[in-house]
Amino acid sequence: MIKTLTTHDPYLVIEGGYNSSPYISPGAGGSGHLRWNSSMQEMEVNDGVTWRSLGSNATTIYLAEDAKNAIGWALKKMQEERDLEQRIQRHPGLRDTWEKFKIMEALCQEEDARQPNS
Repeated sequence: MIKTLTTHDPYLVIEGGYNSSPYISPGAGGSGHLRWNSSMQEMEVNDGVTWRSLGSNATTIYLAEDAKNAIGWALKKMQEERDLEQRIQRHPGLRDTWEKFKIMEALCQEEDARQPNS
């Protein structure tokens, strides 16, 4: 059973959980027994002192919205690159233009590297 989860990652979110330790007091009468609480519609465990709801103690771990957006963007870009590569292979004129573009891009990068930072 997970007692503590922490993260300092801005893309991983952890919510909820039960912050008391332990859930169950070993050796206490009735500890570890489970029951269905029909009035609250949830499972409960006896911790040796009282009945504790299992449903309200669930920890949720999920990706932050920025992380989901970044992954979605990366997947879209990967598909666009695959599609472009297929078009380049099918069309000789596009292949020639793409090769010239890559040469020009490399020349521009070299020129930019020689320029002093301003």
